[in-house]
Amino acid sequence: LKGPRELISGNNQELLDLKFQLIKGVPTREVLSVKNIYPAAQYTYEHLATDSVLKQQQIVLSEQATAFRLKATISGHGHEGPRNCCEWDSKIHAYYINEWETYRWSVWKDCGNNPIYPQGGTWPFDRAGWCPGSKVDEYEFEITPKVSPGDTILIDYGIENFQDNGEKNGFFQMSHQLFSYGPPNFKYDAGVMEILNPSSDDIHSRFNPSCSSPRIIIRNNGKYPLKQCTIKYGVEGSRLNTYEWYGSLEFLEEEVVTLPQQSAKKKKNSGSFVVEIVTPDENRQNNIRKSYYEKPKVLPREIVVSVKTNTLGRAAENQCLIIDSEGEVILYEDQLLDSTKYEYVVDLTKGCYQFAFRDDMEDGISRHWWNRNSAPEQIGINGTVQIESAAGDTLVTFPADFGQELLLNFIVE
Repeated sequence: LKGPRELISGNNQELLDLKFQLIKGVPTREVLSVKNIYPAAQYTYEHLATDSVLKQQQIVLSEQATAFRLKATISGHGHEGPRNCCEWDSKIHAYYINEWETYRWSVWKDCGNNPIYPQGGTWPFDRAGWCPGSKVDEYEFEITPKVSPGDTILIDYGIENFQDNGEKNGFFQMSHQLFSYGPPNFKYDAGVMEILNPSSDDIHSRFNPSCSSPRIIIRNNGKYPLKQCTIKYGVEGSRLNTYEWYGSLEFLEEEVVTLPQQSAKKKKNSGSFVVEIVTPDENRQNNIRKSYYEKPKVLPREIVVSVKTNTLGRAAENQCLIIDSEGEVILYEDQLLDSTKYEYVVDLTKGCYQFAFRDDMEDGISRHWWNRNSAPEQIGINGTVQIESAAGDTLVTFPADFGQELLLNFIVE
């Protein structure tokens, strides 16, 4: 961003939290220009499919650039036709380069494990490219191997044709951009991009606090392939563990790395978890990352999993399970009946465990309140999921409106 800019925050329905992250140092590669191929706007499905908007564009690529990338940000809206297009209906989108279909993708987003829950509205149901409380998906395509600097190319956007059932009146919010880059700034550069667990970041709250093996994302930011690196990790202030990673990552490729479990004795009730890549590269600014963590809940050796199912045939959608840190299944139940209370007594030994309660339809075990006007007989009831002590005390109460899955990592000491 350069010069004066206007910032607009719309929508009076949600509380909005905006942060800018200003990153010092040398970037992976310089962004030489960002070109809007089409105006960022709202477009009717009919107009997109008939090519009356977003027509083929002729673009002259910069001679100074060495790499190019297309980026599409698309979300579907509207409740038109039998499948409520275009919010609730997946469509195929495409980019054509020099009149050849080069990239095609489906705009659809899984909302059932949204980390922001419970919410108002029908938030758990999958949508076209977005979920309430979540960022819109971005689709990026590195076109560098298919073009050359200074080329004059034709770029066109396309979408599958509509059916004559009313869906043509749905619409999409979208932007399409072409990024032009300089060459990679580093020959060798391995970076720690993210700590998935242990972490207290909101976006990872579904599976944290965690006592399972740490997981991180590493990326090759260097020109040449990344084949090996040494990863040090652990609780800040203690002696760090060492892990040797081997693989093959090309420029900008990423991988989720699961690190061996560390000693439980090193973990405090809360603290800072640190990861460092130790490898001879030219950029140290992205080699270290930290996350704040909290210790998982401590439960007694004997617990009771208490479940009250809901109605309307929805109990068949549920599964209840507990697994230990080695992946052994301690409890698994999936033959549940409607409007029935179940109590599973579980006797555990010292260690780390994960409790999960899943719903195949991704609508939790809450009432279908949105049927109150159109079909009140389909509202049903709220179910309940709790963990209790052997004496009957409630230790954990879960929300009924959880979407796809409830997860609780816990420790027996």
